[in-house]
Amino acid sequence: MFHGRRIVGLAGALLLGLGLLSTSTRADDSDLGAPVTGADALTKLVTGNTVGGTVDGYGDTWAEFFCSTGRTIYAQGDHLDRGKWWVAHGELCFSYDDTDYQEVMCFDTYAKPDGRLAFVSRTPDGHRDLVFRSDPPVHGDRFRLNERTSDGCHANPSA
Repeated sequence: MFHGRRIVGLAGALLLGLGLLSTSTRADDSDLGAPVTGADALTKLVTGNTVGGTVDGYGDTWAEFFCSTGRTIYAQGDHLDRGKWWVAHGELCFSYDDTDYQEVMCFDTYAKPDGRLAFVSRTPDGHRDLVFRSDPPVHGDRFRLNERTSDGCHANPSA
């Protein structure tokens, strides 16, 4: 996800059927889909999957592979970052090696019935800050991001 200086074929019906989506939304977030809440739901949605798309207001495309080890590999253009991901307080949270894992960003997650996702960071007063829009998650490392890094998904990557 967006950090520092850079900006699966799961159908929404299946997610609703599995109880992974909530049916309530903030009034200003109805265009994003239904919120995905809870640690189990978020973990099932992303673990072992690649997501990617665009960032509202930016022309850049991005992709991110969620390793089962809690590691993540984020790509924007030719740039790759290794990071960590976890679920806290109903949000997906990230920290990356380019900040020595000192900067943390957390995102609300939304899913549409067709499987497209939105990851939203918020300002301290609750307004949208960044919106990452993604095609439906694809199982596996679609863009071979793990192969393009030295320690990618290993539990303890070296700096």
